[in-house]
Amino acid sequence: MESASERRRPYRIAFASSDEGGLDSSAALQQRDADTGWMSAGKAEQSELILDLGQIINITRISIRAHPICAAKKIQVFGSKSKNHKESRYTYLGELHFQLDLYGDLKLLFLDTRQRYVMLILSKPIDDHQNPNGHVALEFVEICGRPRGDMEDTRSGSSQGDIAPNIPPSPVPQAPSAHSSRSTASATRVGSATTNFCGLCGRRANSGDAFCRGCGECL
Repeated sequence: MESASERRRPYRIAFASSDEGGLDSSAALQQRDADTGWMSAGKAEQSELILDLGQIINITRISIRAHPICAAKKIQVFGSKSKNHKESRYTYLGELHFQLDLYGDLKLLFLDTRQRYVMLILSKPIDDHQNPNGHVALEFVEICGRPRGDMEDTRSGSSQGDIAPNIPPSPVPQAPSAHSSRSTASATRVGSATTNFCGLCGRRANSGDAFCRGCGECL
């Protein structure tokens, strides 16, 4: 079962420098059982495909299988977040190198990037006598990832607290000033003096007495 981050994402071919596949390339390029998902015109020095994911996707993996005979030597991968592929500024994401393989050479590019468009620039094909016209072809391209909205939902519900709750900070108690400390100490001394116990005999005196009524000691 595919995880959310490894889920295949549909796309359409927004632009192709040439197309000689004879199939609905956007659909065929996403099917692993297609004979030829996309094929360029012959004798092209360089071919270009732009795939539109329809929205910004957090891309985690791109899988590309080259045609067994019409394999490009190298495919460079670029990405863009723009709304229009014609006016996009593309960022280089990586490149893949291929060999001729009876079953089609499969390459994987692991990423962690947010893009809407994926542009593939294919070099000339690997020389092979079965491909005299110099076509390049891809059996399939698979793009896996998670939509941007799903990423934001995941972060907001994360136990790691990527988005902090709106809790006001606790008030910080102020340190007592020197004046307040002296006032407190003075009050303590005054309080103990006004308790009115005789220091000589220990008898309790009334609050207004100046002398102890028991021994006559000055209070």
